[in-house]
Amino acid sequence: MTRRPARPAPPAPPKPEPAEADLAAFAEHLRVDLGLLERTRQAYTGVIRRAGSDPVGVLRRLVGARAPEGTVLQARAAVGHWLAFRGHGPEEIAAMLPAARGRKSTERDALPEEALAVYLRLVEAVPEPVRSVLALLPRSGLRVSEACGLRRSSTVEHRGGLALRIYGKGDKPRTIPLGAEGAAIVRAALAAAGPDKDAPLFAGRRGPVSTNHIRDWCAVLRDREAEQAAAEGRAPLLGALCPHVLRHTYATRALVAGMDLRTLQVILGHESIKTTQRYLHPGLDDLAVGVARVPGL
Repeated sequence: MTRRPARPAPPAPPKPEPAEADLAAFAEHLRVDLGLLERTRQAYTGVIRRAGSDPVGVLRRLVGARAPEGTVLQARAAVGHWLAFRGHGPEEIAAMLPAARGRKSTERDALPEEALAVYLRLVEAVPEPVRSVLALLPRSGLRVSEACGLRRSSTVEHRGGLALRIYGKGDKPRTIPLGAEGAAIVRAALAAAGPDKDAPLFAGRRGPVSTNHIRDWCAVLRDREAEQAAAEGRAPLLGALCPHVLRHTYATRALVAGMDLRTLQVILGHESIKTTQRYLHPGLDDLAVGVARVPGL
């Protein structure tokens, strides 16, 4: 007699995502018990909100996908604090969390000029305010969190040009001048922003455009360009596109154009010039140009 195949067990109901009350209590724990800065608290709470019912699983997937090292480290710290907040002990947490292996910043090349031109063309079809943020990143060297956090009061007129007053990592201030193209983007945003000096420069429906929304659009542009590349029978140009690659692009272009390393360090907001140097590994195009300039090779 033929046996009927056993019916698969019904899937387990999904675990509920963290309630807003739990996230608020977690944020308060980060503030009161750990003394973390507001930007850090917001980042960690955002990681847990997006991770839903399985933050450890999300972290493992980031590690498996070789997400950027900074992304992995931030997620690991957030998940570790969340587990401690939920009552897990240090040894248990250490056993649950994977090693924080991410893609090193030195493995992220800047966009060559051809890829940057393709990127900027694709950006023109992106809706506002994301379009302006994506267009500004390679023209300013801002971290994505810094760009999304800009307000009307962040702008400073300087000798007929425009500069941005930034509060970066550790809430340390710096003021950076913009070139003509970057200034045009910011002036257009100023014209569209509300009159309140604290109004977000790049506002979505619920306040400032989020960093995750910008990262999601980078993924969309990667996919769109990959489809174009496949149709044209060529390799994709934007396979590594992310906000930090755009920051690398700014740094590399500035160096090639003759900006000195100390000036670039201040603009990027790095404590150590060694950090700035890590951004400046030349791509293959730069190496080829360098070799071509050497007679007799």
